[in-house]
Amino acid sequence: MNRYFPKYWGFILFIAAVLSISCDRERYIIEDYKQLIRKNPGDADYQFNLGLAYSILNRNSESAEAFEKAVSLNPGDADAQFRLGFVLSILNRTEEAADAFERALVIGSVNTTHSKMGIAYFFLGRYEKAEDEFQHAILIDEPRPVGTLIRLGVVYSKLNRYRKGIEAFKDAISINQQISANFFNVYYYLGINYQLLGQKREAIESYKQGIHFKPDFADTYFNLGMLYVDSNDINSAMEQLKILTKLDIDLARKLHEAIQEKNSKNN
Repeated sequence: MNRYFPKYWGFILFIAAVLSISCDRERYIIEDYKQLIRKNPGDADYQFNLGLAYSILNRNSESAEAFEKAVSLNPGDADAQFRLGFVLSILNRTEEAADAFERALVIGSVNTTHSKMGIAYFFLGRYEKAEDEFQHAILIDEPRPVGTLIRLGVVYSKLNRYRKGIEAFKDAISINQQISANFFNVYYYLGINYQLLGQKREAIESYKQGIHFKPDFADTYFNLGMLYVDSNDINSAMEQLKILTKLDIDLARKLHEAIQEKNSKNN
């Protein structure tokens, strides 16, 4: 069966799914696919698109089930294997996700983008290969590669190449600051790289920018608070602790312990 029609239908469903979030029609969209599958139970493409629909609606367990059926019907579909791995990783089914990514990499295909290959390699801890794929993606796959640049920056961080990571993050911000900050939390990663280089002032400014765009992300407050502790600015650290207490009690406890330890050393 030609897969182009189901993929085109999947794009239509993508638009409908996004709209359905505000008009409470998810069950009708999913039912459309289930009906198609009942009529064509052996069609891997319909299972694939059902998985996409569930994924768009953040119904990840059901998405994983659909992608598992898709790959059981068509084990040679690298794209389905990749998407299965991605959804399983969201569900913290780590070993199964790794297996799916491995299968995707072994199969490969002309339709498997360098960006997807890079994500698979990254998940498997093969950072040099991930770097190579992301660099190819930036050159070939994407005209404005904000997400890929940020993923490349994270790879550089894993490889302890922090200055290269900062360069990649800044390139992403220069292309689209809003997307970089709101969807990819770029200032958090930028702050980590500056912090690992010992550039405290730049790290603090990056974390403050991250908080401006994502005020509910607890890890940024924690890292900023720890920087203040390290800089012996206890009052600023306490300000972060007050906010962190409302967001993540475990991180707040760790920051509080660090503040107490610093105070005991100062006395």
